[in-house]
Amino acid sequence: MTDRSVNAIILLGGNLMNKQTIQGKETYELLIQCALEIASEGGVKNITAGRLASKAQVSKSNVFNHFKTVDGIFESLFSYLIEYQLRELESAEFEWIDDFIAAISKQICFEDDDSNKFARVFLSFFNESMFSERMQMLFKDYLSKTIDLMQSKIKNCKDNKADDSTVRTIARLIVVALDGFGLHIIMTNDTEVYKKAWKIQIESIAQQLKV
Repeated sequence: MTDRSVNAIILLGGNLMNKQTIQGKETYELLIQCALEIASEGGVKNITAGRLASKAQVSKSNVFNHFKTVDGIFESLFSYLIEYQLRELESAEFEWIDDFIAAISKQICFEDDDSNKFARVFLSFFNESMFSERMQMLFKDYLSKTIDLMQSKIKNCKDNKADDSTVRTIARLIVVALDGFGLHIIMTNDTEVYKKAWKIQIESIAQQLKV
């Protein structure tokens, strides 16, 4: 076999591997989106390998090729939700407290189908965490990461006057408030009422950072 033939075989093998990798990523993303749909319609407990395979039109073995276990589906979907929720905040820089407040306030609007869907699934996970130690661990990790991120963004604002301890306490308060307001908006579908309540709440919080 000539060197040219060997190189051709290596190139072909590499192309096949790249194609398989791309197809694998596409299937994974499809499964995550299907899991999100199932959870938004009936809660995360409604996700099974069979339902996921049926909705994605793949085999159950294909599902387990990506997630190994049903718990793996839950954990991957939860990670996807957190990444979605924190993506904009992670990439943004805020010069002033009011800019930071305006950015996080967008998280309780739920003015489109996607954000509403994500909120329902996130709160379904929140409910399940009361009965699952593994989910409690995931939520503690989410809380820690989110509080760290918010604390960092607040500290970098030019008009922040609070000490580090106060900033961390306020960052925790904001996370808890966002989750609570989100729950009530989803339950009552009364966005405007809770927007007004949120405005009062967040303006009071912002004032604590500026004095």
